[in-house]
Amino acid sequence: MGPNPKSYHDAGNGANPPEATWQGQFKVASSSSGSGAQTIIIVLALVVFMMLRRVYRSYSGTRFSEAGTLLTLVLYGAIGAGLSILSFFEGVSLLLAVPYLILIAASSVWSYRYADRRIAFWRGGDGSVYFKGGVILYLIYVAGFVARLSIDIFILGPNALTTFSTAETLTSTTLYATIATDLLLMFGLGLLIGRNARIIRRWRLINEGKETLPDSPPALEPIFGSKSNRLELTSPPFGKRAILSLHEVALVPYSLDTILNPIPIVIRVKKE
Repeated sequence: MGPNPKSYHDAGNGANPPEATWQGQFKVASSSSGSGAQTIIIVLALVVFMMLRRVYRSYSGTRFSEAGTLLTLVLYGAIGAGLSILSFFEGVSLLLAVPYLILIAASSVWSYRYADRRIAFWRGGDGSVYFKGGVILYLIYVAGFVARLSIDIFILGPNALTTFSTAETLTSTTLYATIATDLLLMFGLGLLIGRNARIIRRWRLINEGKETLPDSPPALEPIFGSKSNRLELTSPPFGKRAILSLHEVALVPYSLDTILNPIPIVIRVKKE
């Protein structure tokens, strides 16, 4: 003989039937899960907004801070590492950790060499050092970050970002998409490491007096197309170097001999 539903409300004891208790717990759990997913999405939206804001400042120019540059690099490195580790819990083979690390190292070295031509420093009216450039390198990282997040948010659900499970939850198509976005993110992370390392290196050369700064933002070289001829001026006794574009040389009054003597100068056209 089954329980009488009325008995759960007798004598004002406030008890609920088992079905009602289970349904109430389910509603609470669903509400909590939905609220957690919304919080995750809001936080990630703020992170993307901060990244895009940083990209804009790199394009328009911003005051240099060595601590800020290092902190940004550590933060973005932690985000990239966290997402790649999450991929291994979702079913990506741990063996891919080695190619990921190789890709980061290779893209860091390439970016360190490339970014030197895409970053410009100058001294502002307040005496502070400003810089800009390397926007493309930044955008590649942001694209990889957004693409990787899209898989967890729209395919696996936002809770996948906080649930670490060793069970393989990815289909074959999703697995390949996750690996591809991981590779893009690791490539972007390496580019960001090389870019920021070059920025810090240039800053230290400026502090040591080995690089002079203009008083206004210099024009960056075009990304594609032929590279311009430039004049490289070297003073042998001191080992200092200055690189001028042909346009800048045309604006110099009189002659280089008159201005730079008595310091011996070796002038050669450098094809970059």
